Amino acid sequence: SINVKRVDLVTYGLGTAIAGVAGLVVALSFSFSPAAIASWTVMGFAVAVIGGKGSVLGTLLAGLALGAIEAAVSSVSANWIYLVAYTLLLLVFLVRPSGFLGERL
Repeated sequence: SINVKRVDLVTYGLGTAIAGVAGLVVALSFSFSPAAIASWTVMGFAVAVIGGKGSVLGTLLAGLALGAIEAAVSSVSANWIYLVAYTLLLLVFLVRPSGFLGERL
């Protein structure tokens, strides 16, 4: 018979270990400063708002779209990334306040 508590414990432990390794890889790959976290938080907020309230699919699509736009804009100038992200956020607020796939307010 399958011991459910043991399976839960092993999967939780493996998930935690994988998340720890992923954090280590990211920490070694990118430089960090106290201000770096703020920019990631603001971009995460922009993705969540653009995606729409209560829409996981909308948030996923917004993240992919903003990532693609960020990659395209960074080839021109890295300083423009946040300008484009905030402009897109402002346009979404003006045109569709509930986000791409969010519920109508």
